[in-house]
Amino acid sequence: MRAVIVACVALGSASPALAGDMQQVEPGRFRCAPGPTQNFNEEVVPLKPGEELRIAFRLLKDYPGRERAATASLLFHTADGDTAVSVGKAKYDRFEMFAAVFTPRTTQQLMFEYPITDKWIILKLDLDPRGYLTVRSNDLTQRFPVGSTNAVASHLNCHSGQWEIDVWPRSYVVAPH
Repeated sequence: MRAVIVACVALGSASPALAGDMQQVEPGRFRCAPGPTQNFNEEVVPLKPGEELRIAFRLLKDYPGRERAATASLLFHTADGDTAVSVGKAKYDRFEMFAAVFTPRTTQQLMFEYPITDKWIILKLDLDPRGYLTVRSNDLTQRFPVGSTNAVASHLNCHSGQWEIDVWPRSYVVAPH
């Protein structure tokens, strides 16, 4: 269980990857399958206070022998530091997946547990004007202090495993250059 939480924190210091690494299979839906030591990133529009972002993660394939647990995240960067909202597997847990949050003002937080699935795990994010991030999944809700509401950049990140990530509304998707 702890491995996915550590993966969430490690993403901020992961080896650099260029924005636009992920394949966009249809508008707002991205697919990534990084190698054992790679991170794939895709730029998205920074999280906007008061506007809900729905992000869905689906693990298509896991590689259990790899050193890193399968993890995919939304990262956003503010003047106060980085926030990561991650979904993934713990390295040695064959039965559950987890959603976790790391913010500049909190230690890593395990939010939700799910049975291992290839179905979509949907998270709804809302950053309020006071700097609190609300994360909802099904009927569960949790809030986290983020600090600054002025996100200067946001991107999707995945490492280990094959993932599909869906972003809605599509206004959060950066137009191809």
